[in-house]
Amino acid sequence: MQFTDSKHQRRNFANPIMGVLLIVAVVMGLVSSLDEQGQFDIRTLGMNLATELIGAVITYYIIDRIVKNSIDNSELKPQMIRRLENPDPGITWQALKDLEAKGWLQDGSLYGWFLRRANFKNADLLAMDTNGLGMYRCNLEGAKIEEEQLAVMTDLRRTIMPDGKLYDGRYCLIGDLAWAQDRYGIDVNTATHDEMAAFYEVPVETYLEGQRWAKANLESLGVTAPDYLRKLDA
Repeated sequence: MQFTDSKHQRRNFANPIMGVLLIVAVVMGLVSSLDEQGQFDIRTLGMNLATELIGAVITYYIIDRIVKNSIDNSELKPQMIRRLENPDPGITWQALKDLEAKGWLQDGSLYGWFLRRANFKNADLLAMDTNGLGMYRCNLEGAKIEEEQLAVMTDLRRTIMPDGKLYDGRYCLIGDLAWAQDRYGIDVNTATHDEMAAFYEVPVETYLEGQRWAKANLESLGVTAPDYLRKLDA
């Protein structure tokens, strides 16, 4: 596999730009040095070329910095997000602070990520944009997080919730339900309560309590309740 580091990426992108800028600078210098008879004034030509070339170098430097920051961020962001997956809450908290400082905790950068075994115990997650984020076997015990944030995630199976209890399936998250179907062949529309409780690894009554909560509260959180909830206690 060929490896391309950020310096090579910048060089491949920036070298053609520098060439174009130099050509434009020379052309502009030549055009602006023509006198009324269409002849070149050598003294004016030298001054104009120097001015245009200095402008080209400054423009190149600005573009190069923008490209460098963009490439650096594209490499740094996933590294920082992966640091959340740590059983040590101290490391996880620091990763949260670093992401928030960059603006990546709250700008949707976590969308599509699937975190495993991240320890958010007692962490303040109120600033986290959790839309489209999945968690598996994570620890949210004592964490500050709203119901609205939990309801827009994709997965929470085997995750310890803020109350210290195992997630019971109450948010009917699409990732969890797809996992039940694809991994275990469980059709949520026809599955028994026993099957779903076993999937979430909670007692049947705990699962049913969560589903009753979902039926009563999901719509108020702006989440469309799945059709199978209509059959609950019908």
